[in-house]
Amino acid sequence: MEIIDYSFNVNDIQDTYFWNDRVLKEAKEIYSKKSTRNGRSLQEVFGTTEYGHYAEMALIELFGHHDRLVEYQDVLLKDGVTPKEVKVCKPTKKDILQKLEECKKIKIFERWRNMPDILDIFTCKSEGKYPVTIRADDEYTFQGTWKWNQDKKDWDMYVQSPQSMI
Repeated sequence: MEIIDYSFNVNDIQDTYFWNDRVLKEAKEIYSKKSTRNGRSLQEVFGTTEYGHYAEMALIELFGHHDRLVEYQDVLLKDGVTPKEVKVCKPTKKDILQKLEECKKIKIFERWRNMPDILDIFTCKSEGKYPVTIRADDEYTFQGTWKWNQDKKDWDMYVQSPQSMI
């Protein structure tokens, strides 16, 4: 198994204009539809969108991935073709396993969402759940990359991080 570390600090993100536009655009898209808004205020949607976008922006800006210009989709691998889903959760094994289970259910029961077969998970000690508050010194810790196993209908880890809790 390959070992990679995509961990970063929020201060590592330099292209704040691109990042802010990207977060605001997606938050407004999510908020504009009752089904994706899910009863949340615009501030709550912005907070959770921002929480995830830091990891996406780090992959794009610091690690050579590409922006995926498809609604509600995350990034493309360095090849510029292969899509990758990016998730962020609290830094506990329980939360990581819960995120994997959520993504498994999406792959099996919500196929219309076109979730990619490659999934990165980061953890971050943000303050609160809604709205999420990102501090200027927050560290995002890369937990690993999983690949969807269609035969098993489950995620298999194929890239591990030195700090992985799984």
